[in-house]
Amino acid sequence: MELLLEQLGPRVTFLHATPAGKPLYEKLGFTVCDTLDQHQGNVGEVSPVALPDGERVRAATAEDFPTLIDLATRAYGLERKAMYLALLEMGENAVLVRDGKIVGFSVLRRFGRGLVLGPVVAMRSPDDLHARALIGHWLTGHEGEFVRIDVPSGAMLTEWLIAQGLKCVDTTVKMVRNAPADAHSGPPDAVYRPYGLVSQAMF
Repeated sequence: MELLLEQLGPRVTFLHATPAGKPLYEKLGFTVCDTLDQHQGNVGEVSPVALPDGERVRAATAEDFPTLIDLATRAYGLERKAMYLALLEMGENAVLVRDGKIVGFSVLRRFGRGLVLGPVVAMRSPDDLHARALIGHWLTGHEGEFVRIDVPSGAMLTEWLIAQGLKCVDTTVKMVRNAPADAHSGPPDAVYRPYGLVSQAMF
């Protein structure tokens, strides 16, 4: 870890730490800037999510990918075009459209013992309705299957996810190095925010 951080030099660096790993990373100069809830379980009976008129969820196409990468860059504050392009090509993708404009997307892929839902990016909405619609789109039809989603703090999804069968099984901390923690607390964009990560290792 010390060799890796030496190569990174003064670059701002993020990671997610378990309770066991947190003291080690604090010794290496990381400080806590946020938290993350891990939800997982076998999907139960899915509650339908009703969107307002003019909004709908549809399957994404390859032509949508540049827009989805732009939304992810805004929501996460990190530009990783190559990684996201590979992820979109390997997963199943859905977009939320409002009056013909894409205002969110979600990705579902096989991983480990079941399915992973993430990333999930959406325009902020009352009660995080947009995020629920993008997540519920995938939960519907996968009842009984094991699904995991890692949700950054601040999203109003906890009770809803638990009601769908995805219990909160762990909370980890997001840590930053070479930058003040308060400068990286919460989502970096005022309009679009992350509701599910690719993974704890890749944000």
